[in-house]
Amino acid sequence: MASQSKWWRLSPGSMVPSGDEMRKQLATLIALGVTLVPAEVAQAQYGFGLIAGVSRTAFTGAGSTDVPWRTSALAGALVEIPTDQILSLRLEAYVSTKGSPQVRTGVGDARRQDALRLVYLQLPVLVQLQTPVGVPLRSRTFFGVSSAVPVSCKVANRGCGGVDHFQLVSYDFGMLFGAEIDFRGLGIGARYEAGMTSVLPAATGGDVRNGMLAFTMRYSWAR
Repeated sequence: MASQSKWWRLSPGSMVPSGDEMRKQLATLIALGVTLVPAEVAQAQYGFGLIAGVSRTAFTGAGSTDVPWRTSALAGALVEIPTDQILSLRLEAYVSTKGSPQVRTGVGDARRQDALRLVYLQLPVLVQLQTPVGVPLRSRTFFGVSSAVPVSCKVANRGCGGVDHFQLVSYDFGMLFGAEIDFRGLGIGARYEAGMTSVLPAATGGDVRNGMLAFTMRYSWAR
């Protein structure tokens, strides 16, 4: 029987598709797979972006009476991992400055008011809810936790290590929530971070936590 299959080229003891036929079959399988993937999953893509903002920071807690707010800044990057058109995981990494223009340091006769400047590397892990793809102006809300480590600490332009009776805790942990309005990848938003750990126990003798209200701008691509 001299005829050959349309899809397979026969040889003694084997059945191996030709190169052209393999490419045709692969293209058919890919087309079938794309057809079967739900539309919301096919449209969901990883998002990468940059974020920056201006913040107002201060201390909260029983040991932070009459501590004034400080105008600060933050800048970094983020990744968005969608599960569908509405829900996604948002991972951020940014540097933020915190502290206060006036805190009490020292003890006894050496007690005085000094400016405290803290710089943190923050790593928020957030759950994000957003309006579906296809809407030009999308709203986003997010909430989660933020872990941070201090990378710089200065009291009146001196390193904190050289200040007597001053000790900064080596980590910070807080709850973060916020919202954004997004248009074609550009987002304008606001967020608040409430510290859950005391960061200056030795300096004040009381519970002192970081607090931050920030207004941000974000740009994302490959969404």
